[in-house]
Amino acid sequence: MGATRPRLLILGIDGLPADMLTRWKPGFRMSCLESDMVSATVRSLDIERPFNSASSWTSFLTGRPPCFHGIYDFNMRDGWTYRHYVADARHIGHPSFMSLLNAAGIRTLMGNVPMTYPASVSTGPILCGPVVPQACASYTNCAEIEAIVRDIEHETDISPSLLGRPCVEEDLVYMRSFARQQCQILSALIERLDWECAAVVVTATDRLFHKYWGYCDPTHRAYSSPLAPTVRHWMRRTLREIDAAVGEMIRKCESDSEVLVVSDHGFGPLDGVFRLPSILVRLGFGDHPATASGREPRSWSRTRVYAAPASSSGVYVNHSARNRAGIVDPTALEALLDEVVQAIRREYPGPRWELSSTSCRGPMSMLGPDMYIRANDGRVICSSRYAGDEGEYVEEELKTGTHDAMGILMAKGDFVCREIERRQSWRIWQLRRVIEAYFGIDSEGASISERDESDVLAAMEGLGYV
Repeated sequence: MGATRPRLLILGIDGLPADMLTRWKPGFRMSCLESDMVSATVRSLDIERPFNSASSWTSFLTGRPPCFHGIYDFNMRDGWTYRHYVADARHIGHPSFMSLLNAAGIRTLMGNVPMTYPASVSTGPILCGPVVPQACASYTNCAEIEAIVRDIEHETDISPSLLGRPCVEEDLVYMRSFARQQCQILSALIERLDWECAAVVVTATDRLFHKYWGYCDPTHRAYSSPLAPTVRHWMRRTLREIDAAVGEMIRKCESDSEVLVVSDHGFGPLDGVFRLPSILVRLGFGDHPATASGREPRSWSRTRVYAAPASSSGVYVNHSARNRAGIVDPTALEALLDEVVQAIRREYPGPRWELSSTSCRGPMSMLGPDMYIRANDGRVICSSRYAGDEGEYVEEELKTGTHDAMGILMAKGDFVCREIERRQSWRIWQLRRVIEAYFGIDSEGASISERDESDVLAAMEGLGYV
């Protein structure tokens, strides 16, 4: 890095919708962020399947789509043993740009970036982001970070007993305290540690929207519920505090740093969820036990198709090239996937269902679903999260939103503005090359080169991945 090159701050805001800076009512807009980035270059950040933070932030770190790094969700399934596992940094199949910068002698800092647990010495000082096990000693590799976290947690003293309480107002009070504590920790890391490239992510926004999005979205039926005014009151307070904290982080660094603000995805209205496991069983593609979970087939030898774990709308084919008990010939994969989609379209003719292959081919393709099923208006999705015996469609109790909405990318500083202005829209894995170029680093193939990028994008678009 040249002697006069400013530092680079990458500030992530998980789940911040691109239109929150323009369309939303004043009470929900990020006013401080807007004013602090008034001279910024702003672009939309296109989302890609699978629409979740684990995959998106891993793509950001590695500069590659999921078929190269192997992370498709926080909760994944081993194709050989069929066992579920929680993915973490040890499962990522490609090196991060932070490791590259650190090896080049550039002082790095990471705070709360998802998919960075457990802490590694190769990335520089790090406060691991979700998912981190409770009471885990390896959430950081730096004694100074540990002291900062301990002091702020002691000062704020939020009570975990409020989390998930039946009283919505108590839960919102907890969420506000959690957001304040998280922002204080990240701000302290930026201010007290010595760094040249820092990446910190505020994830409290994503947690808040996941639980209460419907109450603040005028197009959602929950918006007019009796509870909605109370929820909106606390959401406004929480978002204003997050906004003020984000503005403070930027102002602390603006005199000697260039800034990238990144949101990995947005949120949109969600009307209902189809329970994929139950549907696949009834349509004759799988075999499930009569249990409340409805997630695990009783016999893999009678299961042709099964749903991805967690909230993904992904579908796996039980084929012999990947699965130990696979019963489907890989050459029949495409025909079977088409059969699944046509069966769902006949059974549920209302939504306009579409089939999307998961990605371009890569070394980690086998870890991902073989396709995603969704309604192309984005308001109805398929999922395993709500699997059970209560029916095949969930509607009335949903207050959450869908990730099927664009994120945002903002740049402030001569170099990053010049680079971001080169495109009208970006994908999160394309940012790695900008960061490497900022520090004059040659990744030697670690990220996708500009020469090959158009070919990769064309392949992904052809398969319906983007």
